[in-house]
Amino acid sequence: MLPYIRNWKSWYVNKVPSFQNYYIYNGEKNVKQKRYTLGMAKKISEDYANLLLNEKATFKIGKQEDNEIFNKILDENDFYDLANSGIERTFATGTGAFVLSLGDINYDEENETFSFDNAKLKIEFVSAEKIKPLSYNRKKVTECAFGVERVINGKKYLYVTIHKKNDIGNYVIQNYLFRVDRGDNLIDVSNKIGNTFLEFDTKSANPWFSILRPGIENNISEDSPFGMSIFANSIDLLKGSDLTYDSLCNEFIHGKKRVMVRMEAVKADALDGTLKRSYDPNDVVFYVLPGSETNNNEVVKEIDMKLRISEHEEGIQLALNLLSENVGLGTGYYKFEKNKVATATEVISENSALFRSIRKHEIRIENCLYDLFKSICYIAGHFLNLPLNEDMEISIDFDDSIFEDKKEIKSTAILELNNKLISPIQYYMKVYKMTESQAKKYYKKVQDGLKENETSKEDEAPDEE
Repeated sequence: MLPYIRNWKSWYVNKVPSFQNYYIYNGEKNVKQKRYTLGMAKKISEDYANLLLNEKATFKIGKQEDNEIFNKILDENDFYDLANSGIERTFATGTGAFVLSLGDINYDEENETFSFDNAKLKIEFVSAEKIKPLSYNRKKVTECAFGVERVINGKKYLYVTIHKKNDIGNYVIQNYLFRVDRGDNLIDVSNKIGNTFLEFDTKSANPWFSILRPGIENNISEDSPFGMSIFANSIDLLKGSDLTYDSLCNEFIHGKKRVMVRMEAVKADALDGTLKRSYDPNDVVFYVLPGSETNNNEVVKEIDMKLRISEHEEGIQLALNLLSENVGLGTGYYKFEKNKVATATEVISENSALFRSIRKHEIRIENCLYDLFKSICYIAGHFLNLPLNEDMEISIDFDDSIFEDKKEIKSTAILELNNKLISPIQYYMKVYKMTESQAKKYYKKVQDGLKENETSKEDEAPDEE
């Protein structure tokens, strides 16, 4: 998959020399050109990340006090920014991974014990080209190696972690450190980590990593643990959008005029006899006619071109429609004019393809985050002395405000509740995106609060004479 991943990445960073560099023959020689691009691969990946996971997404773990501790861990790792960036890169290259580790662990050599008093849980994202699956069953990766580039004191290092299971099924993490020299050669400097930390037993059957893929199937290698870029099957459409946009830009560059010149425009200098042109041979506006094969005696002839703006706009819009439809965003998601901005209601009513696509991707992202959060709770409870554990209930609520009117949902739910069509528990689940268990606990809390208020009112009531 690596050649494909590299190709997808080249489109994502908008550096595709084989396509963006081309030549135009001006009648005398080939002139190198640089194609103008819309950079749609980056734009598509960005938009999916913003639609799927942004600052409005919420994660809930256990009780309120547990949830505050959990979200503090996420905030310390800038998780929302990390996850949004990770989803963008995953949708561009097909695969990504969140990897957990513990930093600032102290080792007591005399007692041969670890101290986690100052330990910090770290969450890192690893992109596709730095992931090496070691064991997997179809799409489920059970053992894996990851590489993370770091700069220490101005020097570049590659930190490699290998997550493998031991004989009893618990994960053991092997750590290696390599210095990267100027020739990109790796020099093993793992001794700087210390022998004690070369291998770390997590004492858990839950992996300290979670693989992320877009919600589309790999049609390159069916059983590969790697996913597909969201635009993997749309490369020709990416080219189409760039070709039409490049043509529009060149319409302005070359459309103002075209100058035909005959070889008579090349004259010898009277003093030294060298040939001199009366035009710039590198300017593709000029076209040299062979010999004197013209119907008149004009040595230089200017031709004004009519700009075809509307035709180009239609062509670009058609290319964008085909592209957005093929990547799952639906026809009309991108518009090459600014005379109208679609509202959220219009998006959902006119773009059901986008809604289905988002739901499909959310399933895989939710599974990835669920496994990640489960491991975070385990680490927090077993190594950081925090009141969290891997058996806590986890709730993940994506931001679907682009598809649904939350005020309308709430007003409808209130109406249904008042007419006894749904229970209070179902109301909490609908409006606040709670799980059934969380809704039941919240309902009990509300009822207990009401009972306390009633009791206090009775106590405060004056005695009747």
